[in-house]
Amino acid sequence: MAHFASKSASKLNEPLFFLGQNSRGEWVIRELHGRMEGVFTARKEAIRFALYESGSRNPSVIAMNGPLEMEALR
Repeated sequence: MAHFASKSASKLNEPLFFLGQNSRGEWVIRELHGRMEGVFTARKEAIRFALYESGSRNPSVIAMNGPLEMEALR
C-alpha cells in the first residue's frame, strides 16, 4: 500500500510520487525524477500505477493541492 505523506512526515519512502488533478479533472501522477508518470481518469488507477511501477517497494505519494499539470512537474 502506498504511504501518503503529510507535511510533518520526517521520512519518505522511495520512489516518491506526486499526485493531483489537472485542469481537465484527470489524475496526474509522476515520480520525483520523472522516470514514471501517467494520466488517469480515476484516482484509484493513478495510485495503482504507482504501486505497480514501484515493484515490491512501498512508495510515498504526496497529494498536491490545486491543479497539477504534467508541464508543471518538469
